[in-house]
Amino acid sequence: MTDQPQIDVDRLTAFRHELHTHPEVSGDEHNTSARVHEFLKNLQPDEIVTGLGGVGLAAIFKGKSEGKRVLVRAELDALPIHETNTDLPYKSQCDGVGHKCGHDGHMTMIAGLAQAYSAERPERGEVVLLFQPAEETGKGAAEVCNDEKFESIRPDYAFSLHNIPGAKMGSILCKEGAFSSSVESMVIKIKGQTSHAAEPQHAVAASSIMPQIMSYMEEISAAGSTEDTFQRAALTWATAGGPNSYGTQAGSGELHYTLRTREPEKLAALWDGVVKKVNGEIKAYNETHGLTEKNGLSATFESVEPFMANMNHPEAVELVKKAAQANALEYVDMKLPNDWGEDFGYFTNLEGVKGVMFGLGSGKDTPPLHHEQYDFPDELIPKGVGVFHHMVASIDHDM
Repeated sequence: MTDQPQIDVDRLTAFRHELHTHPEVSGDEHNTSARVHEFLKNLQPDEIVTGLGGVGLAAIFKGKSEGKRVLVRAELDALPIHETNTDLPYKSQCDGVGHKCGHDGHMTMIAGLAQAYSAERPERGEVVLLFQPAEETGKGAAEVCNDEKFESIRPDYAFSLHNIPGAKMGSILCKEGAFSSSVESMVIKIKGQTSHAAEPQHAVAASSIMPQIMSYMEEISAAGSTEDTFQRAALTWATAGGPNSYGTQAGSGELHYTLRTREPEKLAALWDGVVKKVNGEIKAYNETHGLTEKNGLSATFESVEPFMANMNHPEAVELVKKAAQANALEYVDMKLPNDWGEDFGYFTNLEGVKGVMFGLGSGKDTPPLHHEQYDFPDELIPKGVGVFHHMVASIDHDM
């Protein structure tokens, strides 16, 4: 067992409260990034890389001798959710925005690692503490990895965690293979032609096929109700025509869905199946009405907020298990991946990277993620720091 990391829990707790008070949504984390930068530079890392994928930044702590490079990631962004915890002395000061996923806590734990490596550098290798933007939109990880500056911090190992409300406080949840689901949102835009409301028979109406598509999407979720067949299609938005257009029969329409499966290849198959269904309904409608693609219905499909499944490497999972034991935390071997998506999957799917994301239980009575009353438990801060610190110290640099 390694020595416990040297951290200032009171300072870290104050930093978490500061971040919680000033949340910023994806793509707008400028002040959050600046606060993190100010905290890090006082700890004198060997280098701070800024402007990663936008406002992302990374503190680099070089070891006492050469070895593997380890990246540990936290997220900068909050959510467009109004906080209702009026009793919090550090309540969000940004109306309609709140840290309702615990990213303030995740950042604080990585800041705690910076304290530990400032006090004593890693024995071997190099530790990169990454603060990534735009996780909630599924864009941040890809933008960081596609940034030309990323090659200077490209890791051999990549670690991250997510707090899990409903799980025992301080428990560690992990598994080999997929830790989270593959998720991608689909925008279906069906183009038609309007008519006078008195003559709806002259319209080319998207609404004529939208019910069939919506029914098919409900069947997808029903068919995927067992763990072996898991798949979901959730309607997030539907529209045709416009408000106060009572004299006009709507022509075009839109359907927005979030699709999810356990594995990336199943998500691709699900997406293709939806495209086939929509195009089949359009073809049938146009043939019935003697129309062509030029004057009949047509559709386009847009991908929004894709999340690759986090694929946990067996060697990295063993590091999690050993770290849980060393920190006297209960380890739970998950049987199934989480239903939600998390864009750290972009890192775990990078070629040559041994990655892992694990869960850290934040209490059975804690409000769920994205709930307006959710607040990250401060008591998790030293636990998360301790687990990451032990994982880094346990890497076999000679393998």
